[in-house]
Amino acid sequence: MCKTAKKSILFPLLCSLTLFFAIVCESSSAKNKQTINLTKESQRMHEKAEYLSSAQHYLRLSQNSNPRQSLEYQVMAADMFVKAGEPTKAASLLDKVSDSALDVNQKILKQMVLVELALARYNPKQAETLLQNIPHQANLPEATRSRVLFLQARTYEANDNYLAAARARSILDELLIDQQSQRINRQAIRQILNKVPEHVLNQALQREQYPLSPWLSLAYIEKSISNPAQREQAIYQWQQQFPNHPAQTFLSANLNYPQYQMADNNAQAQQYYVAPSGMSPRKIALLLPMNGPHAKAAKTIREGYLAAYYDNASGQKPSIQVYDTTLENDVIRTYQRAVNEGADFVVGPLVKEEVIRLSQMPTYALKTPILTLNEHPQVHSNIRSFVQFSLSPENEADQITEKARSLGYRNASIVVPNNSWGKRLSARFRDSWQKKGGRIVSEAQIEPYKDTAKQIRDLLAIEQSQKRSDTIKYLIKEHVEYQVRRRSDVDVVFMALPSAQARQIKPLFDFYYAHDLPILATSSVYAGTPNANRDRDMNGIQFIDMPWVVNAKQSRVKNLINKQEGGLSGESSRLFAMGVDAYDLTQSFNQLQQSPNAMVDGATGQLSLSPDNRIQRKMTWVKIANGSPVLVQ
Repeated sequence: MCKTAKKSILFPLLCSLTLFFAIVCESSSAKNKQTINLTKESQRMHEKAEYLSSAQHYLRLSQNSNPRQSLEYQVMAADMFVKAGEPTKAASLLDKVSDSALDVNQKILKQMVLVELALARYNPKQAETLLQNIPHQANLPEATRSRVLFLQARTYEANDNYLAAARARSILDELLIDQQSQRINRQAIRQILNKVPEHVLNQALQREQYPLSPWLSLAYIEKSISNPAQREQAIYQWQQQFPNHPAQTFLSANLNYPQYQMADNNAQAQQYYVAPSGMSPRKIALLLPMNGPHAKAAKTIREGYLAAYYDNASGQKPSIQVYDTTLENDVIRTYQRAVNEGADFVVGPLVKEEVIRLSQMPTYALKTPILTLNEHPQVHSNIRSFVQFSLSPENEADQITEKARSLGYRNASIVVPNNSWGKRLSARFRDSWQKKGGRIVSEAQIEPYKDTAKQIRDLLAIEQSQKRSDTIKYLIKEHVEYQVRRRSDVDVVFMALPSAQARQIKPLFDFYYAHDLPILATSSVYAGTPNANRDRDMNGIQFIDMPWVVNAKQSRVKNLINKQEGGLSGESSRLFAMGVDAYDLTQSFNQLQQSPNAMVDGATGQLSLSPDNRIQRKMTWVKIANGSPVLVQ
């Protein structure tokens, strides 16, 4: 073949190869660009707390990455699912990620997410065990070390190991750079140490070293010295001993040294500490999210509060102003604006995260009494003027525990929906029940699209009874009379289900030989309005609910609701009642604080103030009979 012919053949071939590599490079470049964009978008969503969207982005990244990188993105997606309150999705992802395919850093990441998952599922013991699988902190990158310390602090606190939690946070404090993170962490140290008894603080002072020892010293001063003037003197000396300690930021604005040194009596020193005034409030600020996902609940509570306000004709009424917490998107700024505009009593906020945020303000900044409209287990207020009030179903679980144990029951089964709400209540009842010496025998987490009958059969061990019957008949080889029975080691059932599910489940208990098994339920099983035809299927269930809901004929709340345009029912009416009680608590605030036995006969329950500054609600017991709620004496 001549050279010209060879050239004519090679040229198109070279062109084709060049074009091929150009397409491959361009495709690879486009793919890399897409990956970078997705990564940036995931991080942006994470920073904005859009966790579900961030998780979806990480899952997309895992599909476009090499196998090792794909696994890491799946773990990161699981991390976002935990933060978004979707532990089931997170667990499902993590189960698919084999440790053998991960490098050291990826294993640590997975382990940290598993700890987060255990905490999200209210299993602090498991979280503590998982923490032991993470290498020693000194060998970790600084960012990873910070997160491990934060997880240690949360885990130890959840296990009531407060000194260890404070120790972890004091070490973490030296790694934090962001001022807001530092402030939140330091406030957390003070709140944690406030839970430690005085004698334990004193013992810890003898052995603990820096960086925890100054925190312990300050906590011991605040807890052991009751005289305000002497306490101020001790704090002043502490400040001289630790002039550069981070806790100085909390104390410096709370002390006025020239005036303090002149103080010679308790009355003058008291000006630096929050104390409830004996006077009724003159201007009340309602801090409510009037826009966004919580707006409907906020407006209903507001209507209940104002209805009670206008219904109360006695004495000089305070002025009321509603502040929309969604406008500034910062509850602290909203609170400060309300106080600056003359509010001497604050009701709200409503959103749990905002309750946490407000509770993290320095003590000296919370001078105006606050009645929050929600509570959070992380918030342990030692400030008498910071009181949490909520319709928490966890409180109902505790009261069900008290009732069941008082009746002599010891072995319990649990029936809840298979969602985060149900699992939360299951964990609370399980913990409360076991602390009272009870035993959990079985649990059913009901899913709408699964065989509900099978779930109840499994709960009651009906299949095992049927197998025993079949085995006996097979061995004896003749006709035997055998009655299938439910398990006999259950005394009581704890039920927390929506009313629609409760109506489906109770007949299954009756059908599977458990008609005599006591069922104690949360208020969720009752829709809030009598309907004998609808609720007949729940005959026999005892549940706990607000007094006005189950005895509303002569109720003040019922009368106030009837005045509302369009009326209210179900959950909305309960929120309205909460608003009514919030107003009454505002008026009875000083009485509750000054007398440990004081009680307000409220619509949502008999209300009293607990030692940890939460409003306790003693609710009413009711039994469904012939489809109607009947009071249980």
